[in-house]
Amino acid sequence: MTKKTLTSANNEEVEMVMPTLEKLFAENNKLRQQLLEIESQAVQLKVEEAIEEDSDVDIRPDKYIKVMSLCPHPLNLSTGRERGHKTVRFARFGEVKRILYKDLVDIIENHPTFTEEGLYYILNKDVIRRHGLDDAYAKILTKEKIELVFSENNDTSIALFKSANPRQKSTITDMIIAKYREDEESVDKNIIHIVSKDTGIDIITLAEEGKVFLEQTQKK
Repeated sequence: MTKKTLTSANNEEVEMVMPTLEKLFAENNKLRQQLLEIESQAVQLKVEEAIEEDSDVDIRPDKYIKVMSLCPHPLNLSTGRERGHKTVRFARFGEVKRILYKDLVDIIENHPTFTEEGLYYILNKDVIRRHGLDDAYAKILTKEKIELVFSENNDTSIALFKSANPRQKSTITDMIIAKYREDEESVDKNIIHIVSKDTGIDIITLAEEGKVFLEQTQKK
């Protein structure tokens, strides 16, 4: 440390101790660290409060929730197997129906695989969060993304298809087969090749066989 002598108002000499620069820097860094810790604690508290508020979202049992089918075939969603259960029937891919939340809760519990693999899509973020489906939904292709597989360039289509979970890959494959059966030019041949290779399904052969079967059925 260094000392310095000053003269006070009454001409008395006062000896003052002057801290070194190193000590000043050390104290400054300590104060800065304390401030950072306080800010960090404040941010964490806000996050915890936000999570708590979000988890307490009140969804009325009688509130209607929109649900969309992502299945290329007719889809039945049931509230249970016991007598008096309700069944919601979707006739086609992309069809939307309004379901009472209290019934949707039972459907989610009765069809956990359908729910997590994207055979149907809940069009309500609060319900998704309330039932812990955020991670599952992050891996599910929406209707719009599934349709992009057929309308975008090859790279985008292939990337979207490969990002889908196994159930949705099966859905997309069925849709490709149906589209090719109706019109061979409606699906890019490169997409057909990639999907066939990925799934091990001979799309063209199945489409041709399906076309023959339909023609024979119509003749009867």
